[in-house]
This record gives sequence, structure tokens and C-alpha cells, in this order.
Amino acid sequence: MNSILTDNGYFSFVCGILIFVTGIIIFINFLPEDFLKPGFVKDGIIIQDEQIFPGQSINGIMTITDVKKDTVIAISNPLSEILFRAEVKNPEGLTVYDSDRVTVASNTFKPGMVGKYNVLITNLGSKTTEITVNYGHHIYEENGDNPKSILDISAVCLIIVGAYLIIHTDFKFLSNTKKNII
Repeated sequence: MNSILTDNGYFSFVCGILIFVTGIIIFINFLPEDFLKPGFVKDGIIIQDEQIFPGQSINGIMTITDVKKDTVIAISNPLSEILFRAEVKNPEGLTVYDSDRVTVASNTFKPGMVGKYNVLITNLGSKTTEITVNYGHHIYEENGDNPKSILDISAVCLIIVGAYLIIHTDFKFLSNTKKNII
């Protein structure tokens, strides 16, 4: 005995909507802050909402308590085309990270000791901008894999499968309707 749900494809349509919405919910709840910097766990803020002029440098301090993990410095600014120079000195004053081609992407270095590290960020661009500099580590370093990537993949797959079911069922329903009319 067939019901109206299976005859007209409404069951597939409803399942498609539920799968699609589940994918969107996973994406919205778990991934927005991680979307551009996957797996980044913020341990602290070095510089927050500071205006930096071309050629100017800003100094900040970060406290390292775990030397087993690589430390990540993430620079956020609204003008992504601006390059920065980032220099990090350990508590003894030795440079442990120095790069002239830093953009908003994460920059990783291995701290050698626990303590307060001096971070110097220089604006190499020709425009004034406002920056925030965070530090932390990648979550996948804790156990050797990246569990956030599983959420990334599953959310995208659910969205694609749900959209396929919605579209396929809708077109199938429309083609059956046209056949019934003719």
C-alpha cells in the first residue's frame, strides 16, 4: 500500500530539507570562527584593536606556559592586502621567529622555554590599519589528528546531499506532474 508521501516524493523532499538544515546547523554552530583558521585555539590576545600606521611598529607580550605545542600568531586586520613584519623574542631576548612577509594568516613557531615573549608587529604597507593579534595553538597537535576537519567535511557533505535531494525530488515531482497533465 503506497501512501501519498512515497508516491509523490514528499518523503525524499522532507528528508532532503532535514539533511540540508542539519548541515547548515553544524556549519553555523561549530565552524564560523574556525573557517579561515581551521583548528586554531586562542590562548590569549597580544594586541587588540590597535591602529598601526605605515612603517610603525607595535609591541606586545605573550605568556607561553606549554613548550610542547607549536605557538601560532594570528593577525587580524580589515585590509588583508597589507603585509606585516612579525618578530618574536624569547624571555632571554633571542629571536625565535622573524618574518617580513606576514599577512593575516597564522604564523607558527616552536617556543623553547616558558615565559613572557616579546612580539613586535610592523606595518610594511602603505595604508593605516587596525589590527588584533592573537596567539594560541592548533587543536590537531594535541592528539595528532584534526577533529575539526571531520566537522568541516560532514557539514559540507550534508549540505550537498540535502540540496541534491531537494532539487532532485522537486524536478522529479514536476516531471510527474507534467506527465499527468498531458
